[in-house]
Amino acid sequence: ADQDKSEKSGIDVYKKLVVLMHSCDEAYDSSLMQMTKGIQSYLKKHDYSLIIEHSNRDVEKEKEIIQSVAEKRIGGMILFSENPEACRQEILKLKENKVPFVMVDRYISTFPVSYVASDNFDGAYSAAMHLIELGHKNIAFLASNFFLSSEKERYQGYLKALEYANITFKPEWLIKEPVTKNSKLFPMIKNGEITAIMAVN
Repeated sequence: ADQDKSEKSGIDVYKKLVVLMHSCDEAYDSSLMQMTKGIQSYLKKHDYSLIIEHSNRDVEKEKEIIQSVAEKRIGGMILFSENPEACRQEILKLKENKVPFVMVDRYISTFPVSYVASDNFDGAYSAAMHLIELGHKNIAFLASNFFLSSEKERYQGYLKALEYANITFKPEWLIKEPVTKNSKLFPMIKNGEITAIMAVN
């Protein structure tokens, strides 16, 4: 009976915990710090404690963290993932084990999830329209993590702005790789093929 009571007590403790997992490799990133403080303040008012897990952009580590949360049936999880699609099976395990979770900035597209994000489409549309209003017609779109939902939404906003301005998109304007000294971007700028850049992260 004492053992059953102890096990039940352990489960109850887990239920009052929320895990924030983020991919940022800069522990003192100002936006991350503000987000963490806001989450912690809200949870404290409701008698929950926050645990922070850093994945340092390591997808395998993210999978381990999510799997652990799912198995322990912790009270909840907030995921700011490096690559949600790569963690699809582990995130599905959260759903199967009825662990409440919400995703931040980027989400998974294969099944419905709750998420919080900026208005990526409208933000990118406004940015592209600003460049167009300045007289630019050859606008490159830089996206080194194009597999993320947030970058795809920004790309769609960019395309919509070009369409609105009757600018024909050229496939070479989409650059889905980190810019290095050997990047194809620089000759395009030098030759006047590109006069403005939209960069997303």
